[in-house]
Amino acid sequence: MPNVRDAFFSEVYQMTEKGEDIVIVSADLGAPSLDEFRRRFPHRFVNVGIAEQNLIAVASGLALSGKHVIAFGLNPFPVTRAYDQLRNFLGDLKIPVTVAALNAGTCASECGYTHMPLEDFAMVRMIPSIKMVNPSDTAIAKAAARDLVAASQPMYVRFDKFLMEEHYQEREVDFQKGFFEMQASERFAVITTGNFSSMLKNSINTIKIQGESPSLFDCYAFPLDTDLLAERLKPFSCIVTLEDQTPCAGLGSLIMETLSAYGIVKRIRALGVEPKHWEGRIMNRSAIYDEMGYDIKSLGKRLQKTFEEIMDHD
Repeated sequence: MPNVRDAFFSEVYQMTEKGEDIVIVSADLGAPSLDEFRRRFPHRFVNVGIAEQNLIAVASGLALSGKHVIAFGLNPFPVTRAYDQLRNFLGDLKIPVTVAALNAGTCASECGYTHMPLEDFAMVRMIPSIKMVNPSDTAIAKAAARDLVAASQPMYVRFDKFLMEEHYQEREVDFQKGFFEMQASERFAVITTGNFSSMLKNSINTIKIQGESPSLFDCYAFPLDTDLLAERLKPFSCIVTLEDQTPCAGLGSLIMETLSAYGIVKRIRALGVEPKHWEGRIMNRSAIYDEMGYDIKSLGKRLQKTFEEIMDHD
């Protein structure tokens, strides 16, 4: 079963076979789904080496020549090491490059903090010209590949290498709306993204707060439709956001900013990855989640406790 990265590149291969003018620029990074692409289209695969600033610069030049270009690198480096290039080429000049980055949040935490993109979400969302996609399933990843040739704006796709399921239908994916919703309770809502969306998709009905299962919002594209999201959130009295990254300027901050912009006052709590669980340590994701109560067995209890804390505080 392919993960979200391989689903994306398999779709890219099929489009290239059908005649789309696609070029992949890599920062010395491969993938099983890229092997056939490299064999079949060697002139469409450029390896610039471990040089992410050059990755974005070369990709931008090719995009200006009329190609559909994917800049593929290992997260967090295409963002943290090449942020100046992202700001100027993709942000200011709006050159339509798709930056595809493997690793999201803590999925490669066994390599240490250097390979944990915990801040990339916050950094990229500060560049409004870039459409950011955080797939929670393979359908979203495939749709992002097709959007590469249909859209004319820069895009950043962050892949969690452990996501392999297909929860949605490809025709349901709407990058303008940017979120899916599973409505249950009208009082409690969990808003999340990426791997936590995937984890909760099949288990949200087992979580009970005062006898009710919370509604689930899977945010997968940013900027999202804040008009619609704000309208959807009005009925809820209590909201918890959950993300596999720093909550500082992340999804939780985005939701709070949205509510504030529309004058909506809610009881809300933002959960993310706390520094004490990764600073100066090398751990895998399972160990971090175990410590924080984010593993699949404990996540329901952690969310239930958080909702109770918010209500008690009020």
